[in-house]
Amino acid sequence: MPSTGRRGTAVARLGGWARSSIAMRVLALMLTIAALVAAGSSALLTVQARRAAQQAASAASRALAVAVADSPAVREAAVGPDPAGDLRDLSTQLLADTDADFITIMAPDGTRWTHPNPAQVGRQYLGTRGPALRGETYTETFTGTLGPSVRTIAPIRSPDDGTITGLVAAGITVEHVTVVAARDLPFVVTLGAAVLALGAGAAGLVARYLRRVTLGLGPVELRQVHDLYDAALHAADEGLLLVDARGDAQLVNDRAADLLDLRSSVQARLPLPVTDLGLPDSIEALVRSGRAVDAEHHVTRTRTLVVAQRPASSGTVLVLRDHTELANLSGQLRSTRTMATALRAQTHEHANRLHTVVSLLELGREDEARTFAASDLARSQRIVDDAVTVLDEPYLSALLVGKSAEARERGVRLDVVAVGQAAGLRLPAADLVTIVGNLVDNAVDAAEGTDEHVVEVELSRIPGALRVRVADSGPGLRGADGERRPDELFALGRTGKPGGPEGRGLGLAIVRHTVQRLGGTLDAYDDDGAVFVVELPAPTEGVA
Repeated sequence: MPSTGRRGTAVARLGGWARSSIAMRVLALMLTIAALVAAGSSALLTVQARRAAQQAASAASRALAVAVADSPAVREAAVGPDPAGDLRDLSTQLLADTDADFITIMAPDGTRWTHPNPAQVGRQYLGTRGPALRGETYTETFTGTLGPSVRTIAPIRSPDDGTITGLVAAGITVEHVTVVAARDLPFVVTLGAAVLALGAGAAGLVARYLRRVTLGLGPVELRQVHDLYDAALHAADEGLLLVDARGDAQLVNDRAADLLDLRSSVQARLPLPVTDLGLPDSIEALVRSGRAVDAEHHVTRTRTLVVAQRPASSGTVLVLRDHTELANLSGQLRSTRTMATALRAQTHEHANRLHTVVSLLELGREDEARTFAASDLARSQRIVDDAVTVLDEPYLSALLVGKSAEARERGVRLDVVAVGQAAGLRLPAADLVTIVGNLVDNAVDAAEGTDEHVVEVELSRIPGALRVRVADSGPGLRGADGERRPDELFALGRTGKPGGPEGRGLGLAIVRHTVQRLGGTLDAYDDDGAVFVVELPAPTEGVA
């Protein structure tokens, strides 16, 4: 709490800046940077212009000093009787014809023979003379009688023997150099203003873009919105999987990770390619396809999921809902409905046969009545005996007897074949009814209306397991709509039948989920019709 109070006080002190949007902050930052760049470039250009003017002044003074020192008239006057008088007019003319501020011709000891100020003639030269006395041409910046100046001093050599008979110094004052450099100031100012204007324009465009994409929110507000949405997404009862346009998962909320049985490290390593998440095959194929679906059933290793996928502005959004319990309840309801339908069909058939027996007795045909009743009883008892013999399971026996009667009503012959002894496997009765009932229903639907219209149910004991084989004389797994893989039938619960109240083709999905929960296997193939084979192992100790 104290830290929260201090943070709130700090925010209050910042005032409007703390509440300003990211766009405004970026605009202010970019304007500051643009101003600094403009000022820096202007200063740099000014310094460069001044340096260029100084270099030009050095070059001009050097050329002038060397030219004057090499002039025959100057060399002769330097060894004449009156150097000052002979050189005065020449020096004045040279100053008028050049941009130099002074041309001083002097004796080797530094006594001036000429100077722009006549009062300085005969006085000592102020500056460095040593290099020139050694025969070198030397340039320096020195403060003399006219102020700071850029000056070059060169030796005057005797035309006879080349000895140094005098020195020439030509210079341009620093003030003059500054004036020359100032000529470029308007260009520098204009360039700086242009840089600032371009920077301000770019900053405005960037700020406008940021204002649009951030909805005018500030950093604190964006953080609050992010935290709220993150908490809401991870607390949602539905699983959410967000995939961008590149196929990388950007968000997997807690519920989605639970429903899809993802590794605990997946969420911490996002974003990840969808192929690296470890999704169930059918879910991964759906996400990679990007197609829009609504309420499509997918069966994973442990769950039955209802999946919806919608395209988003930058990818796709996958919504997962857990229908495992609903699917189990639906399977139980389907089994109960199957039993009720079978009992109704059996009751209806028995009523017809009983009426037939009664009518035969009334007509005095006791032998025919006895024969008819015995044959019907033998057929029903054979189915019961086979199921009880192989399974010792009365519920499944009753189911198969009822299914046989229902199939006969629909013109389909249901043959039950029992092989071996399966007593003692203690398989759950409700699960057996769910598996066998759904497979028989699908087989009867497929065989109805075909030429042979036959369904065969084979119950056999194999080492440590029960094997259930259901075959029909229908069109097979491909159906009327072309090729269809068995894994699609099981994973998505798709069939050629119209959808019921619990969804389209959910029976096979329920069968697969029940078989997997019991630790069994489920296979399907074509053999003059569809053939489904289920193998259920004996439950572990303590499971009934």
